[in-house]
Amino acid sequence: MADSLVTFESKPEARYLLAGWRRQWSNG
Repeated sequence: MADSLVTFESKPEARYLLAGWRRQWSNG
């Protein structure tokens, strides 16, 4: 899973998606 995160974070759009994803979990 670590490898997937590295590849995912390497994408510019990943940062935006992660920001929104973490935001949702923060609220819940």
